[in-house]
Amino acid sequence: RDIHATLAEAVFKTTPTKRLRNIMKRIEYGMIYGGGEDSIWCAIVSQYPEVAFSEVSEGCRMLREILSDATAWQQALLDAARRNKYVEEPLSGRREYFYEGFIEPTKVVNFPIQGAAAKIMNDAVQRLDAALDWTCESLLLQVHDELGIEGEDEGRLVKLIKNAMEAPVEYNGKTVVFPCEVKRGKDWGEMEVVAT
Repeated sequence: RDIHATLAEAVFKTTPTKRLRNIMKRIEYGMIYGGGEDSIWCAIVSQYPEVAFSEVSEGCRMLREILSDATAWQQALLDAARRNKYVEEPLSGRREYFYEGFIEPTKVVNFPIQGAAAKIMNDAVQRLDAALDWTCESLLLQVHDELGIEGEDEGRLVKLIKNAMEAPVEYNGKTVVFPCEVKRGKDWGEMEVVAT
């Protein structure tokens, strides 16, 4: 199920429309990256001018309640960064240091999330690179968490991409598999989901 729709339903206490889902998504991302209620509201009213500040404020309050563990995690990251003068990406151990002593809260929260996502994608690209037959198959591009590949044998490519993208990720004694949706088409406008 779509996480943004699920949270919109919990916060707004109704079956979410596309509009409510999009508003909730902006609230989520704003809060994840350290935005205040006023800046989150400004980002929302640019597309949804009818949304009142009080609605965004209440959405933020409710989201903090629902995701109290995430809020506590963010605070723990900030406390550790103030103490250690760095923040660490959890999968690789790569660090971002704050040499001047000024701790940037947005960077403290963003670095582990974006760094872990980049590590997961880089590992997937390396697995795919090793599996492709470069004489007749190609990895064309990567856009965030999507890969564009081409080749003659669609069945083989689907299997390769699923194996590369759905490899288990180990962290803190737990294993997580991120499901991958495979699409095909001659261009981005004609993409359709491949049943797997």
